[in-house]
Amino acid sequence: MIASYYRAATGAVLVETREETRFLRELLLELPDVEVAALAAPSGTLALVSLDKGGRIQSQPMKQAGMVEAYKWATGKPGRVVVVWDWHVVANNPGHWRMLADTLPELRSPMAAGQGSLMVFVAPSWDIGVANPLRGRLPLVPFAAPSRETLQSVAAGLRPLNGEQDAVADALAGLPADVAEQAAAKCIVAKGKWDIPHLLGSKRRLLREAGLE
Repeated sequence: MIASYYRAATGAVLVETREETRFLRELLLELPDVEVAALAAPSGTLALVSLDKGGRIQSQPMKQAGMVEAYKWATGKPGRVVVVWDWHVVANNPGHWRMLADTLPELRSPMAAGQGSLMVFVAPSWDIGVANPLRGRLPLVPFAAPSRETLQSVAAGLRPLNGEQDAVADALAGLPADVAEQAAAKCIVAKGKWDIPHLLGSKRRLLREAGLE
């Protein structure tokens, strides 16, 4: 998903998802040979991120902190990727949109010729204001809901499915992976087994709590 924008030297994209961990893992799987760093806007510390042999996310903090340093790191070498959490909170602040607008040309064609670098801004939702000059200039990329296989894998990690793969996947369908794990865990704790009516009840409660009626 993100790899195509990376190869096209897009410079920056907006991603819409609440599943930060799953998104980051999939991005690292897509770009296994790319330097990737992450930080929380506006003043978080940059950290190099990668996957270990077991597929777990590893984080190595760096000295740089804040968006100015994040842009400097991204443009300091062609082909780097920076994942930014929480930028939606400051996206309509003139200082922040101007910083990105000024850096976009260098992100798209950095110091050396060839592959550009990419800023990936991740948020639950985006509202780029009409007065913001970046409105319409950044691709908005929806992050697909987890597949049935992913949901089955999440559930099986808590308790063997024993032939109930389809029923459990149906009950969890539509949930983000982390929320599906919560619903499945609540079912196992309460019933000690896979109980589909209970699982559906947990799903409805979690959706209501998240404001997703």
